[in-house]
Amino acid sequence: MMSCLFKIVKIKLRSILLTLFFAGVTVTQAQEKQSLTTFLSSINKSELAVKDSTTSSLLNSKNYNIPLIKSAQFRLETRRFIETFQEYSLRIKPNTLREQSSQKNIYSNKIQEVHLENKIEINQDLKSRYLFALDYIFNNKMEALLLTKQQQINDKLTLLGHQVFDENFEIKEVIESEEDLLATHLKIIQLKKTREDQEEYLKKVFGLDAVPIETNNLISPEQIIDFPISDSVSYEYSFLSLQKLKMNTLENEMNLSIAKSRQLLDFVQAKYIGKSENLFEDNLSIGLGINLPFFGAARQDKSEFYFEKTVKESKLNNELKNYQLKVSLAKNAYKTSIVNYTILKKQNENSSVSSIYEAYQKMDGVSPLLLLKLKILQNKKDIEILKFEHELYKAYIEIVSLNEQLFQEPLLNYLSPILEPLEN
Repeated sequence: MMSCLFKIVKIKLRSILLTLFFAGVTVTQAQEKQSLTTFLSSINKSELAVKDSTTSSLLNSKNYNIPLIKSAQFRLETRRFIETFQEYSLRIKPNTLREQSSQKNIYSNKIQEVHLENKIEINQDLKSRYLFALDYIFNNKMEALLLTKQQQINDKLTLLGHQVFDENFEIKEVIESEEDLLATHLKIIQLKKTREDQEEYLKKVFGLDAVPIETNNLISPEQIIDFPISDSVSYEYSFLSLQKLKMNTLENEMNLSIAKSRQLLDFVQAKYIGKSENLFEDNLSIGLGINLPFFGAARQDKSEFYFEKTVKESKLNNELKNYQLKVSLAKNAYKTSIVNYTILKKQNENSSVSSIYEAYQKMDGVSPLLLLKLKILQNKKDIEILKFEHELYKAYIEIVSLNEQLFQEPLLNYLSPILEPLEN
């Protein structure tokens, strides 16, 4: 008797320990989940961000300005190898102030160009992270709905199996259900593989063993629908700023070339020939080198510059028109996704499936198979709504990224209900 009691206590104790163990594992896994804001904030520590910071620091630490003195030469000349007939001269070639100014502007523009190019790459990486997060979140939601559908079809096949010998039994319904079950199973396998690949990517980003994204605190579809998307922006598109910088650099390079070709003062020279026979007279002289003006090269440089500038301006205008068209199309897609989601959501709310199911549940003698078919139909509607909801979120991120609202400082989490700031 005592031994049996001891065994029962031992089994219960083991069950309690196992329960605590799995509870601990669950808590650990919950703690390892990363918030969406944390995931998006990792862009500030990405390789692109580090590269931009390192490159900017390196370029700013260097000085590529043109010095005031281009070159200096000290010359020594001896005539007849007599000490008293030695000549000494110092020749200095200067740079003009216009050359210095043009070079300074060129280097300053180059630094801004590099930073802006890096910023554009970082922005595209941030947008990719938003779309990645949405795919991860909605794939998980879709997987949950498909698992429910799989269980419902299995239950349906079980109920159909009990009706094999009924007069109204239709083998066609069994075949269709089997095919639907197989297709659902294959979709679940594909979604699981996708989730595993996504979580593997997350491990590389965070360097942790398990880092699923927390999907609860997400902006609602209603908030997205009411989100203010302006027709015009108060800031300049990044690609437009970059092209303007490059044209400004081109203009300064032309100015530098013209300044060099128009430099009048070639050099300044001080020359000492030695002492003269008169004690109070030394043979000291100062000379200047003057470049004779020749503007042919400058005219050619100007012609090439204006031609290249015209070509770039025309190309930039076309790029701007195409980009504005792209923004307009994205906004139309965003509005269309709102309409599609709103209509489908309203149809689902007004659908009689839910009300019929609730009414049948309260009635006696209703076929379990009929109730199950209603649940399967509702699940099918939920899957369709989820697809349109995913499209709505993607269209929303697309438009706020194309109009660069997504990239304005300080960076915000546009998938957060309160637009939570990203961490630095």
